[in-house]
Amino acid sequence: MYSNGFDAHTHLQALSHLDAVQTAMERARAAGISQVAVLGGDPDQWDNVAQVARAIGAIYGLGVHPWWASAAPDVSVVRERLDAAQPPVVGEIGLDRVRGALEEQQPLFCAQLAWAAENDRPVVLHAVRAVDEVVSQVARHRGVRAMIHSFTGSEQQMRRAVQTGLYLSIGPLALRASGRMVDVIRSIPANRLLLETDSPAHDAPCDEPAGLVAVARSVAALRGMDASALLAQTGDVARAFYGLSTSPEVAS
Repeated sequence: MYSNGFDAHTHLQALSHLDAVQTAMERARAAGISQVAVLGGDPDQWDNVAQVARAIGAIYGLGVHPWWASAAPDVSVVRERLDAAQPPVVGEIGLDRVRGALEEQQPLFCAQLAWAAENDRPVVLHAVRAVDEVVSQVARHRGVRAMIHSFTGSEQQMRRAVQTGLYLSIGPLALRASGRMVDVIRSIPANRLLLETDSPAHDAPCDEPAGLVAVARSVAALRGMDASALLAQTGDVARAFYGLSTSPEVAS
């Protein structure tokens, strides 16, 4: 029933072992989710992120998440590590007002955006109570292709982000969307909309990539369209964002 789905944001490296990752991907493919992105924000886990992604044929990203910003090495060291790792994607990076002062997070965030711009890498962004600041920084780094994962901003913020060229990813919160979030989900342009599970951070039915079907059903209902068509459409948008072929090659 479903095919060519793309879970645009996961942390599968957080599963207990590689066998668990492989099993999760088998269930995902059976459900019609053919590809995933694996994102890492803890520099101590970069090697593990790359290893897991390569084992399942997934795209992956490396960066320093704002939760780890206070413990991160000097900005110049982070740039050196990015130079050495050459990740295909930069992320998950961003700003998080809940976790500390944005002024302390900004230098590292900006340095990673600059590296992405210089090396033509897509960027996956974290923005918690800091959507305006994140969008402003992306606007200053011309040419950066970026998406805000698990977007929960206002409709005004959504429109500004899209005008700046950002993609927006909707996750498991869609299953219980209400109020302004409903209007946001309905209004995101089709060519900027991605879907994700952010797994395994969420409870069933979205604790692994197969749960993307539940997200797609919820978002499709709000947008008045068929869930299978939405899953295929957002899959193609994700492949375009990540610079992959629209005809996915699935690792066996």
